[in-house]
Amino acid sequence: MALAAICLASFAAALLALDGLRRVEDDRARGRRTPGARLGRTGLKVAYSVALVVPYLAVPLAWALEAAPTAALLTFLTAPFAMRLGDTVSHRVGAPLAAAVSGTMLLGGAFLVLLAIGAAALPDP
Repeated sequence: MALAAICLASFAAALLALDGLRRVEDDRARGRRTPGARLGRTGLKVAYSVALVVPYLAVPLAWALEAAPTAALLTFLTAPFAMRLGDTVSHRVGAPLAAAVSGTMLLGGAFLVLLAIGAAALPDP
């Protein structure tokens, strides 16, 4: 199931971008040349947003190509939560970013559970 792998990898990339965002100033102060230090806060915020959007593009694309059943679109039930996380990461600093880490993990888990339920559904007639 390549679709699940793409979605899982995308949520993992979002977590890595978020971790880099939380440490970017410290990395720069210590002279570390991490991807986060090179991209900067804005670049990491964009990377996080793109990583959150990819699963929501992959599922309807797979459905349109008849590689996923219609029930896989259940994953869109998590979209409001993803939008709230994107807003938090884009406009806040400090403690809200720590909460966004656990929120991103919960989002990825919920998304993948709904994708599994949708994939287990009977195929479209």
